[in-house]
Amino acid sequence: MAVRIYGNREIKTLSGEATRPTSARVREALFN
Repeated sequence: MAVRIYGNREIKTLSGEATRPTSARVREALFN
């Protein structure tokens, strides 16, 4: 499990390919 921190938000992601598209969507949501 990896914990990525964007600003003040803490996002926990499970290791695996299934979570990669999700993390990409989260990035788009935060930076758009």
